Amino acid sequence: MAQEIVTKNRLLELVRGISKGLLVILVWTVLGGLWLGPGAGVAVAQGHLEDLQKRLFSSVQNKDMNALRAAVNAGADVFATDALGNRAADMAVDLGQFDMAYYLLAVMDRRRQAAQKTALKTVQEAAPEVSPVDKTQPFRAARVEQPARAVVSPQTEPQAPQIKGPNPFDVVVVRQRPAAVPQPKSRPKLKRASKPSVAILSAPVSAPAVRAAPAVRAAPAVAGVPAVAGVPAVPAVHAVRAAPAVAGAPAVRVAPGGAFDLVAGMVLGKAPPPKPEAGGSRLRQVESWRCVSKGRWGLVCLEPVDWPEELGAFFGATGGRLYRGQNVVVGYKGGRANFFYAVFDAAQFKAVVAAFSRRLGPPDVVGQRSIKPFKKLLSVNPVRTWYAVEAGTGRKMMLEVAEFEDQSGTFPSMVEGAVKLTYVGEPGVFRYITPVELQGFN
Repeated sequence: MAQEIVTKNRLLELVRGISKGLLVILVWTVLGGLWLGPGAGVAVAQGHLEDLQKRLFSSVQNKDMNALRAAVNAGADVFATDALGNRAADMAVDLGQFDMAYYLLAVMDRRRQAAQKTALKTVQEAAPEVSPVDKTQPFRAARVEQPARAVVSPQTEPQAPQIKGPNPFDVVVVRQRPAAVPQPKSRPKLKRASKPSVAILSAPVSAPAVRAAPAVRAAPAVAGVPAVAGVPAVPAVHAVRAAPAVAGAPAVRVAPGGAFDLVAGMVLGKAPPPKPEAGGSRLRQVESWRCVSKGRWGLVCLEPVDWPEELGAFFGATGGRLYRGQNVVVGYKGGRANFFYAVFDAAQFKAVVAAFSRRLGPPDVVGQRSIKPFKKLLSVNPVRTWYAVEAGTGRKMMLEVAEFEDQSGTFPSMVEGAVKLTYVGEPGVFRYITPVELQGFN
């Protein structure tokens, strides 16, 4: 008996302890809600969602498939985008992680179908219910009762008033005589005028005297040109003032000597190297004439170039995908050079720009363009451009220095920069020649 009493007391104490604990938790929850405010739960949920998104993108960048599955199962939004507008699936494709990309696309498709089913179910629940039609009973059209017409007795109908005399609404036909057409008046006959008699003069008529033209003054002789006997002096040539620069447009300088002051071998408009005569070994012909004929597109050559001392240290140090050594790719069209392309170490981009700025002045345009390296995210390619006008032809030339070489292939080279000298509007030679053809000359 005593043992049962002790057991009951212990159970009562345990129940009282549990009740006190539940009461404390309830009071703490109420006070915490009043202290944090109504938006505390929303803020906590928002922070949790942002943490899931960070885990999702970091797992793709770290190429961790297990972490990616954990983030998706925890409720991460697979449709979310980063600062550049890329989704996690896009990032996986850019990094070459196609298994992650397939997994994310499958999750996106599954969630999209679930959302469509939920939306359809919501619409169906909101639509009013329509009673089903009993097809066993024959269809009978509903009978519409016509309203009864009021019957008016003949005694109650009003009588129309009787009008004496002719009906004013009858049609009256009025006959009119046709009007007389006026006849045209006869024109008076005109008498022809007699021809005037021409008097024949026996004495000849003297023409008026023509004044003598004023004597043309000889132009002053040009300094430095000796006068030749019997040849008039050359008129003086007046200097033409240059047109004012347009606001907002890059300043265009006139290139001295018709070319940029770079190096003797890089001159736009020069003739191609002469092709050696047939005979001898083919190896010697290739060594002496490193060119590829592209028919109507022109000629592409790989030529050596002797860079100045301040520029030579940057060129020729890399063995890239185009060539090795201090060379330059030259494009010829119509027998004249219209394209030059040389590569340098990309780490020396700022030094190369500074060296060209000391020769040509500051660049006219400081810009950049987007590039997509192989298995990497989008990057920026800084570009510096100088412009000049060719003295002989007036064509506009451009010299471009880019930190990364992005013209010769599908993907840019992130270890080489490029210098391009050409006319504005020229498409370049890499449309019809590949780096493999140029490597054959090495």
